[in-house]
Amino acid sequence: MAHIHYLTEVIGPRGSTTPEERQAAEYAQGVLHDLGIEDVRVEEFESASSAWRPYAVCALLALLAVTVYPWAGRVSALAAALLSALAFYWAYRELNFTDNPIRRLLPKGKSQNVIGIIPPNGEVQQKVVLIGHLDSHRTPLLFRTTFMVYVFMAVVALGFLSLAVNTLFYLLGALTGWPLFYTLSWGVAGLALIVLLLCLQADLTPYTKGANDNASAVGVNLSLAERLVKEPLQRTEVWVLCSGCEEVGCYGMLAFLKAHQEELRQAYFIDLEGVGVGQLYYASREGMTKAYPSHPELVAMAAKVAARRPELMAGPRVLPAGYTETGVVVKEGLKGMTIVALSRQGFLPYWHQPEDTIDKIEVETLAQAHELVWEMMREIDGGHNRDAHRD
Repeated sequence: MAHIHYLTEVIGPRGSTTPEERQAAEYAQGVLHDLGIEDVRVEEFESASSAWRPYAVCALLALLAVTVYPWAGRVSALAAALLSALAFYWAYRELNFTDNPIRRLLPKGKSQNVIGIIPPNGEVQQKVVLIGHLDSHRTPLLFRTTFMVYVFMAVVALGFLSLAVNTLFYLLGALTGWPLFYTLSWGVAGLALIVLLLCLQADLTPYTKGANDNASAVGVNLSLAERLVKEPLQRTEVWVLCSGCEEVGCYGMLAFLKAHQEELRQAYFIDLEGVGVGQLYYASREGMTKAYPSHPELVAMAAKVAARRPELMAGPRVLPAGYTETGVVVKEGLKGMTIVALSRQGFLPYWHQPEDTIDKIEVETLAQAHELVWEMMREIDGGHNRDAHRD
């Protein structure tokens, strides 16, 4: 709770690439140093500063397509189809953490990851990466209530569908010359205007203090670091990663893996996301347009711990909306899983809302998350003990 208090009340909202996000990184670095961890690193990278601008660009491309269509008969109709297809493809790649022209063209800012590496008592036979992002999101209209979160999910699905439908309409119009397809495309393109307005509105809102999302995870991971210093594992090296710029497309995790993927090829990645309010779960799968399944070993470990420790009240859950840094980990073929606390509706409580403040944090939920991760690390460490004994 002391860590959450500092991040939310002393520093406050921590937008991606902002000075406040850097202050949060400096705080995490200081805590890890003060624990006596010898290997503490700060690794800088460039990141987008907005999660919404890439989709605003895609919406503009969709609106440009409907404007271009009538300029030069079939040639401009094909050009409209190409613009609509590009908008679909680039939005899909953006939502799945993949490089695309929009990522390269939009302005970027400086951010940083903070890493503390805690050695085991004995020889390193396994590695675990604990993840918690430092930045907090804006407070868009689409997240103000649970109903609006459902609207957000519908807008994402309908937005992709509209781009696909209009691409087909433009192609059919080019092939047949029938004006009907262009007329129909106007109605579908109306959704692109709505998406554009929602993206612009989102980027004009203030940042949340992010007590649950995601100061709670940083707090739990820093408390686990303190415990690991006092009670080191036997054969498992633990990397505590306080990442930057998760909220704008997981740029921090992308930079981290670019730098360390080979040396962490066999590591277990445990990502904490909003573990301060609600019912504790371990994610079996996540992803909105593409499925990112958690690694079976980690899911089995979490299930084993949950069965042994029923007071933790942890269970499996598919995450239907949004993304976590586990998506990047799984995409790269690594062993990852997210631990999260959710509301009865299945969403992160106070997700991207002004109400995400420290007074909402439930100490019991924090303690359950701490114990679940601690027991999983012991399982990983103990598993290697058993393997070594059998050998």
